[in-house]
Amino acid sequence: MTQPIVILLSTYNGQLYLEAQINSLYAQTHQNFSLIVRDDGSTDQTRAILKKYAQRYSNIILIEGDNLGVINSFYHLLAHCPANPKQFYAFCDQDDVWQPAKLTNALHRLNATVNPALALVCSRLAYVDSELNLLQLSPIPMFFGFENALIENSAIGCTMVFGEVIRQKILAANPDQMMMHDWWAYLVAAAFGEVLYDPEPSILYRQHANNVVGWDKQCSTLLKKSTKFLRNILVEQQGLQSLTQAAYFLKTYPDLSEAKQQLLGELLELKTSSTILDRYRFLQRTNIQRNNAIENLILRLTVLFNLH
Repeated sequence: MTQPIVILLSTYNGQLYLEAQINSLYAQTHQNFSLIVRDDGSTDQTRAILKKYAQRYSNIILIEGDNLGVINSFYHLLAHCPANPKQFYAFCDQDDVWQPAKLTNALHRLNATVNPALALVCSRLAYVDSELNLLQLSPIPMFFGFENALIENSAIGCTMVFGEVIRQKILAANPDQMMMHDWWAYLVAAAFGEVLYDPEPSILYRQHANNVVGWDKQCSTLLKKSTKFLRNILVEQQGLQSLTQAAYFLKTYPDLSEAKQQLLGELLELKTSSTILDRYRFLQRTNIQRNNAIENLILRLTVLFNLH
């Protein structure tokens, strides 16, 4: 497999673990890749480290930018890529370590699909501590696909590899309306193409005090995560923010299939124009589910009693 892959790396004050991550990229069994790095306004030695690697490897493109935040930074990276129908893209965080066959395994799965340009592969995580000692493996999701993507992100960005059409459809949206860039990629792939899940961990997902996005150590158990989810809905009155994202998704893509447009329309109308019986019937005949059992129960109760 000689297909080119563009690795998209956004950095911010990542001097501590950045070199280990970049070294793991150059230890990949698939080496036909380019690396586009956008630094999001670092104030430590991150840029100096990146310049050192850019001098060493000719396939690195370095962009030094202002602080835009993680979503907009990755969006800018996607926009910087030259279009190529045969090309694939991989999100990369600054503090993980990739398994050597990550890209090779992803390409095998993508090339087995009907339309690789409209496919996305993601994988399980191996949570490790700052010294790369294994903590635990992420649970394998029971629910996966468009209906799940409407209400939670079960596809982690730093494990993703996806095709050109996925990239183009992400760029058709406004990043300010996305809850996370990888969640949006999951939605796009599930809506228009194919999402594949690899149960073997493709990365060592490093957990440390300075993670920008990572495992919430204060919510490391299912019960604590569920309590946080319930508090966000009822106490902090956040509601199901994913519904706002879903509404924008429907507005952004008029080429959605009729069935998916109908599902989204019904989901969005539940809040304002439905009875408890309508909401019960909707939950019974659809697969709107979260992967945490307690969170899923909370979700269904909040929808049923119109608390979302």
